[in-house]
Amino acid sequence: YPLFSPFALMAEGSANYGVYLAFPGDERSAFERDVLYPMAGLDTDKIETLGRLRHLTAVLGHARTATVQQYLDGNISRAEAVDRTRRYLLVSAEKAERSIRFAEKYRSYVVNYTLGEDIVRSYIETRSETLDGRWEAFERMLTELKTASDMIDAD
Repeated sequence: YPLFSPFALMAEGSANYGVYLAFPGDERSAFERDVLYPMAGLDTDKIETLGRLRHLTAVLGHARTATVQQYLDGNISRAEAVDRTRRYLLVSAEKAERSIRFAEKYRSYVVNYTLGEDIVRSYIETRSETLDGRWEAFERMLTELKTASDMIDAD
């Protein structure tokens, strides 16, 4: 699909939400601890802390979207955008700088990650409370729906 197409919101949103669907609860941390980290030769001592941190910081993506919007709209300087990204997303200065460079190159595309995941999550989770039902809704979304508007209109 073209990068800046209506499907991009669904593509990024389903990719992000798919991780939570594939690894519900603590299963991601368990898979990382038991499979990935040993394969990579990484220490597993802090895996539970990393899982909790990932859960707690997941909502911070919207701060990135707001910061990028303010920067691209000319309401804050580049330096302020980097600083806000560092402070609000709890990342290093280098990672904040990369994030802003990405936004400068891809502009509004960054909204696809957070808003896309929100729309996909809402679509899936309003259709079922069970894991099997959510997988069925996820499959339907990927095979039958074409745009995020289709998900919203399906309600």
